[in-house]
Amino acid sequence: RKDIPPARYGVRQDSQPAGRQRRIKGSVGKDKKASMMKILLVSDNPSGFDSLHKGLLKHSGVMVDMAGTFDEAMAGISVTMPALVVVDDFLGGVPGKQVIEDMIRKNPMVNTALVSPLSDEDFHEDTEGLGILMPIRKNAGEAQARELIERLEKLLSLYK
Repeated sequence: RKDIPPARYGVRQDSQPAGRQRRIKGSVGKDKKASMMKILLVSDNPSGFDSLHKGLLKHSGVMVDMAGTFDEAMAGISVTMPALVVVDDFLGGVPGKQVIEDMIRKNPMVNTALVSPLSDEDFHEDTEGLGILMPIRKNAGEAQARELIERLEKLLSLYK
């Protein structure tokens, strides 16, 4: 992580207890008065989420947090449940699908999306039964962020 300049995401570089979540500075979308939708991005390479992060913040009421390890992600979902957890295709050498399976074992109510190079059909076959909202493409940008928010809003409206 030392190859990523700290100012890039504004991730605090001070010492924190193990498993404590790091907040990204400037991570709240346009309208701070709206009810906030928290999205947790999980990756040990946060620059891979740069475009997606920027695209998500174009939506009002969206707050984005970052976790760099599985323990940080678990701490993030146990403190305040995010509306969605987006997991990179690999986290610390572990496939993202396995990370999501482990999250679901600990908290079956977590909504997830997964970075994947698979086609939509292959992704569906590979992740069937896990309830993953959608595949996210590497270097996803504003268009995929918009699609992600739309699908998430539809899902969350079912709970109201």
